[in-house]
Amino acid sequence: MGQLFETMALIMMAGVIAAAWLPAFVLDKVFGIGYHPLVSAIIGSVVGLIILFIKPASLGVVAMIAAAVVSIVSSVIQEKFM
Repeated sequence: MGQLFETMALIMMAGVIAAAWLPAFVLDKVFGIGYHPLVSAIIGSVVGLIILFIKPASLGVVAMIAAAVVSIVSSVIQEKFM
């Protein structure tokens, strides 16, 4: 039973990281926005993982959405200042 929960946690963490990486990658490759997509993805992933660690069961989707939004905002801010 413990391995099931561990696997679910790893899947949720991978989902948060993918949700942060994909918008940053698309903004960089398609629109040319952002200084570097990995920086935006890291910032978005950290925010999403912090939300996920606060309350993982009920905030899984919220953490993924927040990671994507923070990643997009970070790309736009990097474009303005760098």
